[in-house]
Amino acid sequence: MTIAPALTAHRPRLLVVDDEPSIAELLRIWFEPAGWDVATASSGPEGVARAAEWTPDVVVLDVMLPGYDGLEALRRIRLLLPRVAVVLSTARDSPEDQRAGVAAGADAYLVKPYSLHVLERHLRALRPQPRP
Repeated sequence: MTIAPALTAHRPRLLVVDDEPSIAELLRIWFEPAGWDVATASSGPEGVARAAEWTPDVVVLDVMLPGYDGLEALRRIRLLLPRVAVVLSTARDSPEDQRAGVAAGADAYLVKPYSLHVLERHLRALRPQPRP
């Protein structure tokens, strides 16, 4: 009796939306060897368009972006992909900013600078698990 090989689960997809190219590249360098497919965008409108065409599993989204800010991008991404996990990544650290991020639909709110290990723990917790 021959057993068919199991379908290979896809690598989780991470979309990084940040207007600082060095941050986007750093996250790509960190997460691709860890098993993620990584795409990037550098503005709010570009991030929403990339999310719509690529359907990521998790989005790391800067709040201060050109075009429209990360909170507006988050609202638009949620309309397109209601179940995608979103981590807001920002220098804004006030309690009001954090409440606004969560109210807009963020699954996590990280204040820059943060450890890549901390981000990695969040992404592992938020990414969908492969089906058996």
